[in-house]
Amino acid sequence: MKPNQRRVSLRFIVCPLAALAFAGGAYPLCAQAVRGARTGESLAISATTATTARAPAPTTAPAPAPQAAPADALTALQQLTMRIRDKLAADKSPRPAQQDYAAEIAAFDAIVANTKNAKPEDLAEVLVAKAGLYVQVFNDYDNAMKTIAQIKADYPQTEIATHAGEMLADLKQMQTKYLAQQALLPGKVFPDFSAKNLDGQDVSLAPFRLRGQVVLVDFWATWCPPCVAEMPHLKAVYEKYHNKGFEIVGISLDQSETALRDFIKKNSIPWTQVFDGKGWESSLAGKYGVDMIPTMYLLDADGKIVGSNLGGMVLEDELAKLLK
Repeated sequence: MKPNQRRVSLRFIVCPLAALAFAGGAYPLCAQAVRGARTGESLAISATTATTARAPAPTTAPAPAPQAAPADALTALQQLTMRIRDKLAADKSPRPAQQDYAAEIAAFDAIVANTKNAKPEDLAEVLVAKAGLYVQVFNDYDNAMKTIAQIKADYPQTEIATHAGEMLADLKQMQTKYLAQQALLPGKVFPDFSAKNLDGQDVSLAPFRLRGQVVLVDFWATWCPPCVAEMPHLKAVYEKYHNKGFEIVGISLDQSETALRDFIKKNSIPWTQVFDGKGWESSLAGKYGVDMIPTMYLLDADGKIVGSNLGGMVLEDELAKLLK
């Protein structure tokens, strides 16, 4: 489950891109942004996704960009986004390379330069679409923030500009959390933490590593249906492998201590639970870029990440290998 989304500033990044349908649905609008912003109450993005069917790859190279943009900035933007959509649909790389889209990125600025008589709000919308491309396809938050700052400087009277400060703050937070996620890829050492469990005792991963234990770090909450649904399986796995060196550390994003204690008692959850009562504002959720739950990381005896969100038999298979 993702956190509630309360603010509205980044809606401007979504709306101009709604017609883009990046790669015909291969790049859901906002999915990267929402995931990149792990504390979603600070986001202002709706959960809009592209639903257009994936366009077949063209058999010939795409036509070159026109040298002159139409007089209507929004018409030019629509033509450009369609061109980007088709190019992304034909792109076979796992992640599009930004340098391969230099001409398309420059085309946003060309629209602004060639439609000087357009409404400032329309030109600001063109630049918002450019910022959205940077974020949603390339995870380039620095250039996205520069583009939003340009709107604030060049079109200060527009509605979009009045939300520029909020957008910049949201993008900065998204960048911080995206970088946190990138540090948690398989093979990297999971950064340790120091926190309190429900009984006020200190909890960290260091003792487990000293004992050579395999650890599953589980971010969850009692109000999260997928988390609750996963509990019976986690209990079964824990009972099967705990005596062989397997441990689970729960990090609860609950705000109610009573609800958490009642759930643990009712379901006989035996492993320790880190709890600070701050919900999505939990310092550990921020540190590890958690934007949806359950989020789980399986760590080997050296504290290295084996995988994330491993469920069902995949988790059991990994434990069987790690705990031979």
